[in-house]
Amino acid sequence: MKVPFLLLLLTGVSLAQTPVEPPEIVPDPIPLPDLPPEPVPLPTSQLDPIYQKGNDIGRVGDSPTGSHRRLVQRTIIPGETLPDYGSILTFDDQLVPKRNTDSSALEIAADLKALNTRAIFFANFPDNGTQQLNLILRSKNPEATAKKFLDIKKPLFMASVRELLRIKHNTGYVCEVHNHTAFHQDMKRLKPGTSAYKVCLLGIRYIETCLNEAYLLERNATDRPRYFRFPFLHAPSHSTAQKEVNALFTELGLITIGETQDSKDVLNFSPHLAYASLEAAKKNKRYNPTRKAHDQTDAPIALFHTRSWSRIRSGVLKSIKVPKPLKTPAPKATPVEDDEAPTKP
Repeated sequence: MKVPFLLLLLTGVSLAQTPVEPPEIVPDPIPLPDLPPEPVPLPTSQLDPIYQKGNDIGRVGDSPTGSHRRLVQRTIIPGETLPDYGSILTFDDQLVPKRNTDSSALEIAADLKALNTRAIFFANFPDNGTQQLNLILRSKNPEATAKKFLDIKKPLFMASVRELLRIKHNTGYVCEVHNHTAFHQDMKRLKPGTSAYKVCLLGIRYIETCLNEAYLLERNATDRPRYFRFPFLHAPSHSTAQKEVNALFTELGLITIGETQDSKDVLNFSPHLAYASLEAAKKNKRYNPTRKAHDQTDAPIALFHTRSWSRIRSGVLKSIKVPKPLKTPAPKATPVEDDEAPTKP
């Protein structure tokens, strides 16, 4: 700022004493290293036509009496790479803890991120349960009451899903979140036309809408795989329900995922059985506590439950820290030259 000369004379300050600010030195910009491109989810059309919304993929064997293919509980997850520790980790039910003893999906994500590992969550809506569902079904308008409940819980659900979708490790995203119904109803028992049936289908559609919104906001992903897992692994048994649920899944682009490794963690909370189930996967064997390691599986899918994580954590982490051993061919015998052949005594 220039100081008037008359003011300098009045104050007795000479021009020589006026401090001069040195010119600002702007450092040269430091070149940034070339970073690898962000992982972009493959368009579903590049994975399999089964992902495409509205694509009727028919029945098993193209038979009119065969199972609807979208309802078949697959024991392989198309598009998901099998990790070096031998199995794909999946976790069912609510993402946020309902009780003080329950774990959260974020706890699982934090542990797996540190090991550069992935997790697939099949999610219900928070704060639901048998008591809440019964209150909804006994109301004058169960579908409207269910919708109101879901609207109230949506901010918590969306915040949980979006936070999980943001988490990344060295090679890409840690978490995926998929559909497990809103109210965790046993779909085997549901009959078309009942309030419980209508509420269940409403909840499936509602969760899928939320997931579409979350993936769009966090990953700008509109063309993605959409998986579903039946609560209790129970598919609908009623023929009309099978037809209508298949039509809904076709509309939404859902396919159903089952499991090959089930330690029944939500019943026993055993880290030892969780470990055993994952070790069986390294040998390409299925597992449950009754049959132990049995039958063959080429792409093991481990089923756990989010709320039991703190109790089974040690067994799961112990297994995934050790890669599946590589199969090495037996060494071939080295041919012996004639002049080196051993002589008979």
